[in-house]
Amino acid sequence: MSIIQYNYPRMEELAAQLNSNFNQLEHLATTLKSEVARLHENWQSQQASQAYGSAQQTWDTSFTDSRTLLTTLSSKVTEASTNMQAADQRTAGYFS
Repeated sequence: MSIIQYNYPRMEELAAQLNSNFNQLEHLATTLKSEVARLHENWQSQQASQAYGSAQQTWDTSFTDSRTLLTTLSSKVTEASTNMQAADQRTAGYFS
């Protein structure tokens, strides 16, 4: 028989770390977008400007989708930890 072990503090740490890492990534992405936007103001080519706009829109959509997935993952890790702690406490109660 296998033993299932849950490290609750580590699960909470993982959820917090996911949020923290994505927030750092979001900050870097915002900084990069700001820098590129300043360059974009000086572009003379309409074609280059449109290509940038299209690429930026694709990036923004992907980034938003990633944010949603990682936020959901973090939330589910926290939820799993909470649920398993409650199950452990209920089970322990049967032996008290």
